[in-house]
Amino acid sequence: MMQRKRWMAAAAAMAGIGLGLVRPAAAADGDFAGWHLRADGDDRLMLYYAAKDDGPRLVAFACMRDIATFGVYSEDLADILGPRDKAVMHLTGGGGSKFNAPGLVIVDETTGSLSFTAEVPIANPTARAELGAVLRPLLKAKGSIGLSFGRTTRQLPAVTGMPDPLRRFGLFCFGG
Repeated sequence: MMQRKRWMAAAAAMAGIGLGLVRPAAAADGDFAGWHLRADGDDRLMLYYAAKDDGPRLVAFACMRDIATFGVYSEDLADILGPRDKAVMHLTGGGGSKFNAPGLVIVDETTGSLSFTAEVPIANPTARAELGAVLRPLLKAKGSIGLSFGRTTRQLPAVTGMPDPLRRFGLFCFGG
């Protein structure tokens, strides 16, 4: 519980400063529907979900070790959010797992649509381990994952059928 509070305090601090330093590209041609793992060089790994081929990434978790940052992003939010500066993404999963990411709502320069961005420093192993303690149960949970901003929720399918990529993402980003 203390770990979650410390991580949330760090996330809240980041909501006020430094957000948007580096944002993974919007949905790329060739993205397939479902959960996927994508590497960008040796120091960046992203786990993301797209509902349809070449569609927006409804949620993306990006571990950017080269800049010691963990990012949470969501695209194509016009049906959920109006243009405003701040928001909190709430993710819920099976077994009561929860993850909250305070961040900013921005207009995506590439698509012109509303997107959400939150970035948290992960410069030391303790910060990565604390983040992993919160996110791993959510990503491993059976059943759908609820993605919500305020009162509106989208249901995403569980991260199933990819135990090795999910394990690799966890090891790369959170350690042990």
